[in-house]
Amino acid sequence: MGGGDSAPKAYTPANQAGADSAYYGTLSGLTQQDQATQATAAQGYNAGYQGVANNPWTGSAMSGAVNAANTANAIGNSDIAQGQLLTAQGMQGYGYANNVAGYVPTMMGDASAIRAQADPMNADAAAINGYAGQIGNAAQTVGSYADTFNNYAKNVLGYVPTLSANAETLRDYAPALIQAGFDPNMANYNFGMQGAKDAQNVANAQNGVGGSPLAAGLTGDAMQSFDRSYQADRTSRATAALAALGLLFNNASGLDQAGMNAYTTAGGLNAQGVAALGQMAQMQQGAAGLRGQAAGISKDVASLYPMASSVDQNALGLYNEAMGLTGQAGNLAAGGSSLMHQGNATQEMAALLPYETQNQIYQDRMTALDQMVNGMSAAGGNVRGDVQGYGNYLNIGQNATALDQNAAKINNSNSFLGGLGQLFGTLGSAAIGKWG
Repeated sequence: MGGGDSAPKAYTPANQAGADSAYYGTLSGLTQQDQATQATAAQGYNAGYQGVANNPWTGSAMSGAVNAANTANAIGNSDIAQGQLLTAQGMQGYGYANNVAGYVPTMMGDASAIRAQADPMNADAAAINGYAGQIGNAAQTVGSYADTFNNYAKNVLGYVPTLSANAETLRDYAPALIQAGFDPNMANYNFGMQGAKDAQNVANAQNGVGGSPLAAGLTGDAMQSFDRSYQADRTSRATAALAALGLLFNNASGLDQAGMNAYTTAGGLNAQGVAALGQMAQMQQGAAGLRGQAAGISKDVASLYPMASSVDQNALGLYNEAMGLTGQAGNLAAGGSSLMHQGNATQEMAALLPYETQNQIYQDRMTALDQMVNGMSAAGGNVRGDVQGYGNYLNIGQNATALDQNAAKINNSNSFLGGLGQLFGTLGSAAIGKWG
């Protein structure tokens, strides 16, 4: 550069127009991209806020909080009622303790009464032992009767074999009587018929007519005569046989019955002997029972004093139990008071639960709103940077124009160095405006 009338020229970068177009195109693309990002972020943050603000579970959460509050309130009422019940039971326990303590004097009197029974019971035991000795002596006498009955029974049984033998002897005659009276096998008939036939044949032979028709007729007549005679006597023979058999069997049965009666008599005598032995055993058992009763009375007398001491001990135990019931009653009353306080605290918590739930819902909404605002602000940061980039771009053009204007002014300045200083100042300002 030089002085004179010619004005200095502003510095123009190589390919200013290409660089300007490239810068503008790049800035426009980034701006569109940042605007799309901002729009997407805006939709997302708005959807998130709307999801919190219009949460479909808000109503059920409030309903659940109200139900939980109602349940907690019911539990509080139950705790209060239980506390009142425990308090009432504590008061009832005080009453039981007083009742238990009231038994103590009565039990002490019972112990004294038990000790007073010892002497009469000892006298009863001595009297019972005397009765037992008398019964034992009577039992020995009854036992001697049993031996006598057994001896009688043995004597009676000695007749039974003789009676049985006589009965069998009588029965041995029965077959002969049956054969004679009834001829069941027709043996007598056949023998007699054959004898009549043989006798007539002998007579026919002696008369010189044997083998003739006359002899045959005579033999037939003799056999018919025998048959008529046999049949005519048959009834009388059977009747006589029946009478003899009846007498025989009756006598045999009488002997059998006598033997049976002997067995029965012997059995009765044995039974009486056994009964006597049983009676003796019962009497001895009774005597033993009396002695056992006397021993039991003596044992009872011996246990009366420990029993009286036990009653005294029980009375003391009842007194201690009464004291324990008093303590339990106090614990129940204290527990009842604690439950009532717990119930009141539960009701207070139930009263605050819906409020706290609603307050939490509002806090969630405010948090979502803050997040949406912050997110939208962050998403818009790039767009604001793009706007600033456009401003810088415009400043470059304005600064270039200012440089041209300043160059003309410098040309008219009186000092070349002053013009250069002004030029350099202008260039510094432009650089600061662009990159600052």
